Amino acid sequence: MPEPTEISVAELRELLGNSPHTFVLDIRELEELAGGMVAGAVHIPMNDIPERLAELPAEGPIVVYCEHGMRSQMVAEWMAGQDFADVRSLTGGFSRWGPGMRA
Repeated sequence: MPEPTEISVAELRELLGNSPHTFVLDIRELEELAGGMVAGAVHIPMNDIPERLAELPAEGPIVVYCEHGMRSQMVAEWMAGQDFADVRSLTGGFSRWGPGMRA
């Protein structure tokens, strides 16, 4: 199984500025969304990912995040095994994103 790449907050901000087709996937639970989301992110809770794979783009970068980066790393690894070629986990998760970048 290919190993996904982690991406830092700074790298994600740059990627979003340079590649508007970047798909950002928030896998947190509903109660975790109270603090905000990355602007433009799509919310699909972690446990719903397997049954909702058709909603994810087949090509282009996908960046997965949770609150602290542990669950997103597991999901990114699983997605890489499902033939998603460019999937990355946000290092440190949403907790590192910062209030100035929240939707």
